Amino acid sequence: MTLHPAKFEAPIEVSLHSTTLTAKTVPEYEALSYVWGSHDDLIDIFVRARDAGQGDNSSQSLSAPNSSGAVGNKTKDVSHRRSRFFRFFTSSSSSKATGASCKSDTAKELKRLSVTHNLGRALPFLRYEDRPRVLWIDAVCVDQKDLVERSTQVRRMADVFTLANRVLVWLGEKSHDSSLAMEALGSLGQKLNVNWGHYTMTPATTDPLDAHWADRNELLPLEDGVVYAIFNLLGRPWFHRLWVRIFNTFSPHFEPFMER
Repeated sequence: MTLHPAKFEAPIEVSLHSTTLTAKTVPEYEALSYVWGSHDDLIDIFVRARDAGQGDNSSQSLSAPNSSGAVGNKTKDVSHRRSRFFRFFTSSSSSKATGASCKSDTAKELKRLSVTHNLGRALPFLRYEDRPRVLWIDAVCVDQKDLVERSTQVRRMADVFTLANRVLVWLGEKSHDSSLAMEALGSLGQKLNVNWGHYTMTPATTDPLDAHWADRNELLPLEDGVVYAIFNLLGRPWFHRLWVRIFNTFSPHFEPFMER
């Protein structure tokens, strides 16, 4: 999916195009991880029916090299892709994602597609003003009404997220203390080295005065307001998804940030 550039307040316009994803044929794209959320209060985005030079963009999914959807020995062939990173973000500041046939707007040669409110809120923050951005978003890139396609794409989720240039994580809209939590976690992240494979932590420096940051028996020297803000952030729905643990295996490097 190509997210076309525009100002933040402008309607969302995208183009859909199919491509092959194999260990040796990896397109440049970013994958979005998010919670679908409520199917109430849908937001319309606009799909360009056809772009000059793009060909038919009616197909929404990544095509598999074989019926099983496996990409082969991706660990060997695309190991450079595994040292990518997550980027977390929330809004500062509309959607059931069905993949159904879009409503046409012939005057603009656009089709309407309803997505969940949570995804609709995320897209303006993902969009660049000066250049397009290629993304994989399940609700848009997979026809949710086609059970065969949906089943095939679910089996390929590990490949999609492993081979992406970067995984973007939408945590939701900004709250009264989310900025405080993100800043605190960013500061903590600079003080620690985390081995996600073994779930161990070590201080980022050899200074003995920094050893306590990696000591699980030591209380972090944080004010109560900061601790509560972190608890509130970690209580958001995204952190309770099974995929979170799996993502640590896909791409163990995180770069937290929040839109302001």
